[in-house]
Amino acid sequence: LFNRVLEIWKLKVANEPQNVQSWVSLAAAYLSLGDRTKSIESIEQAIVKNPQFKAEGEGLISEIRAGRNP
Repeated sequence: LFNRVLEIWKLKVANEPQNVQSWVSLAAAYLSLGDRTKSIESIEQAIVKNPQFKAEGEGLISEIRAGRNP
């Protein structure tokens, strides 16, 4: 199930690369599959696409690196 969700979010970010929420949802899908590295990379992309998301994104990354699921 989560693999299918992951594929859907990959398509969403490919079609709407500026949509921060899509990147965050992709990060959540990776996190659900236990891939913290890809989750962090997705949040980093959200920050690149929208620098106003930097503070919130860095907070999410800190939580993930600490082993928590934000």
